[in-house]
Amino acid sequence: MQKNTDLISIIIPVYKVEKYLDRCLESVLNQNYKNTEVILVDDGSPDNCPKICDDWAKKDKRIKVIHKQNGGVSSARNEGLKIAKGEYVCFVDSDDEVLPNYCEDLLKALKDNDADMAMGTMINVHGEIRKIIKQPKKQLLINPKNKKDVLKMHKNSHYANPINKIYKKEKIKELFNIDYNYGEDLIFNLYYIKNCEKIVIIKQPIYLYHVVQGSLSLHGDINVYKKILKMYDLRYQLIFDIVKDKKYAGYIAGEQFFNVVYYNILGMHRNQVKYEEIEKVFNEICENPKTKDIIKNYWAKTTKTKIIYNSVKNKNLKKLLFWGTLKGKINKIIGKK
Repeated sequence: MQKNTDLISIIIPVYKVEKYLDRCLESVLNQNYKNTEVILVDDGSPDNCPKICDDWAKKDKRIKVIHKQNGGVSSARNEGLKIAKGEYVCFVDSDDEVLPNYCEDLLKALKDNDADMAMGTMINVHGEIRKIIKQPKKQLLINPKNKKDVLKMHKNSHYANPINKIYKKEKIKELFNIDYNYGEDLIFNLYYIKNCEKIVIIKQPIYLYHVVQGSLSLHGDINVYKKILKMYDLRYQLIFDIVKDKKYAGYIAGEQFFNVVYYNILGMHRNQVKYEEIEKVFNEICENPKTKDIIKNYWAKTTKTKIIYNSVKNKNLKKLLFWGTLKGKINKIIGKK
């Protein structure tokens, strides 16, 4: 077991999660690694969350509570960072859970490999269904200056989110951008990765990501596409700054965009949005000049991304929906979790 000598600050934004907050905090406080401070940032939550936060702080001296006006998850994380005293920082979402090995395994991997960031495997939890996502076959060491390594990280980890990672606080030079409310996590991570010499990706599952009914990813929203298109240039530039290669930057930034299109269109379909409305949204994206630029810079690799790419390029909504629906049925039949 990792010695409890280094303080880890765990920052948890809290907003309208009174049904899940106790579950989250129980998992965070029952870590194998004990030397932690837990910073709860009540982001002006209108429910019972502020009281729940205060009650937990009375029970455990490791907990600190910030009450602030609502400003979004990025502003909440930034407020937590301002008072964090740990040498290392983790972020947890208040409707999720962490496994007991969360802090211990991340810190051990970071220190054993003299790395600047460690990330672990996530498990999607959707009701009774659990599915491990992007689990590498073995531990990976990533040199961010090596474009092939960055591509390996892109394929073998959930690196866009901050929740399955541990950071060195001294290397956090850019805070979360409060001007964006979609995709800002990836921007934060890309700025951080620019300052890294080595990243380690561990095989062990450490984080339970609960898919909550009613989330944006399940419903789909035209505004999501507009935000992603708006941010594409920044994401592309940051990736290019890291890998120094236009081809690789175009591929990685492009795949993130096409995946957003895919999951939001499917979300609208699964929530029984009228086909005509889905088609209107889909066509608006396909005809956007920025989308056409992304298509030019993207080179598809997997079967899935090729289908999404060709569906968008050729404005073929039926093909995209057929593939997504068929894939979902196959996964259900074989019991894939």
